Amino acid sequence: MDAKVDDVLKLDDVLNATTVAIAWSDRLTQLVEYVNPAFVDLFGYTLEDVKDSNVWLNSFYPDATFLKDVFLPWREAEDKRQDQGLPAAQLELQVRCKDNRARYVRLRYKIVGNKRLIHFVDITDYWVTSQRLRLRSEMLDMVVTGSSLPEMLDAIVKKVQDEIPDSLCSVLLLDESGKRLMVGAAPDMPDSYNNAIHGIEIGANVGSCGAAAFLNKRVVVEDINNHENWQAYLPLTRDAGVAACWSQPVRGTNGRVIGTFAIYHTKPTAPSEKDIELINFASNLASIAIENRTNHQALQYRAYYDHLTGLANRGYFFEQAEAAIEAARVGHHSLAMIMMDVDLFKEVNDQYGHKVGDMVLQALSSACTEELRSDDIIGRMGGEEFAVILSNTPQSQVLEVAERLRSKLASLSVVSDDQVAITFTASLGVAYTQQGDKCSIDSLLVKSDKALYKAKEGGRNCVVLETFEPLLIV
Repeated sequence: MDAKVDDVLKLDDVLNATTVAIAWSDRLTQLVEYVNPAFVDLFGYTLEDVKDSNVWLNSFYPDATFLKDVFLPWREAEDKRQDQGLPAAQLELQVRCKDNRARYVRLRYKIVGNKRLIHFVDITDYWVTSQRLRLRSEMLDMVVTGSSLPEMLDAIVKKVQDEIPDSLCSVLLLDESGKRLMVGAAPDMPDSYNNAIHGIEIGANVGSCGAAAFLNKRVVVEDINNHENWQAYLPLTRDAGVAACWSQPVRGTNGRVIGTFAIYHTKPTAPSEKDIELINFASNLASIAIENRTNHQALQYRAYYDHLTGLANRGYFFEQAEAAIEAARVGHHSLAMIMMDVDLFKEVNDQYGHKVGDMVLQALSSACTEELRSDDIIGRMGGEEFAVILSNTPQSQVLEVAERLRSKLASLSVVSDDQVAITFTASLGVAYTQQGDKCSIDSLLVKSDKALYKAKEGGRNCVVLETFEPLLIV
């Protein structure tokens, strides 16, 4: 065996322990000969699933056009590059996991002997954030340029379908009477299905969308064939080839239902946490498109800010954070990120209900707004997690701010409907760099997340600091 290959094969223990997804294949036979546990965790495929090269390619890269026109030519060119002694290049692409979900990865490999040692970096969250920011911007442009409502809703539907492969989406609009749903956008649903449900009367047991509009709450039906809401419509759903439907009410600024956003699947399917985030995002954009086409100010607010807390949402926070990082690079001044997470928030929700949980998040956001400077950046990252950017602030002052926030939150309480005062605490992780040109948004997130994890492990209700190495260059 080639000595270099032998060296690689001796790395089994190291590769099995790493959190990076690793595989290697034979360059001549194209057979996959090894995948590490991180690969299995990330994609769901075991070695038995992918050792056949055809299964590997056709399962992992299900887009035949992409496989033929992009991936295989890139791999051939990359082999030649490395044969010439040039450094390895990388390719960003979508892959299909065993559970049929899509992931977006950055792929790079190194040729060692006749083997390709391949590693995959998961960039799904970054890709999703970028796509959602792009969609929001595109929709804003469509409003400004006077695009029609169907055009805007079609754009939202298609972007969501891109994010969840093999899904079909629709937006239904509540009519002026508030009793019937009309098809607003369902470009890939069969015409027969759209025609049948156009004008359907809402009700507590009317499918998913009719129920969501009537009850003003999300209705998730994982298996249409075995759910009471759908029994009257089974011939219709079978003809359409759909077996699951998750529907989210689209609400106006006054909280009233103005439509629904639905995600259909061809097989019985339960939504993940990320799916719930996506349907919330989509229904929020649909709400903007439906209600505020001519109201630019309201449109911007709903697109950029979290509806519950009034803070910048995740996408807008990242936009502002990137601007702050650029300013720090130019000015060579310090930068800090504080990640906050409400301690035992699930227990608060479970014990007192989501209404109290929402009150806790609102109390936290109000306290942070009061304590922070007007030019500090704060946003809700999702769930009970919040983030703050402090620019040009000495480390000692950053820690003072974090400790002041922690102490302030620990002193607060919210009162439930039955007049019980509920207190809560938060853990804070701080990432600090003396020179802003030595960090990126990703590195700040990694550092602050690490610090937050230590704060949680250290007993909660505390502040932990992580600093950048002086010579770290990104």
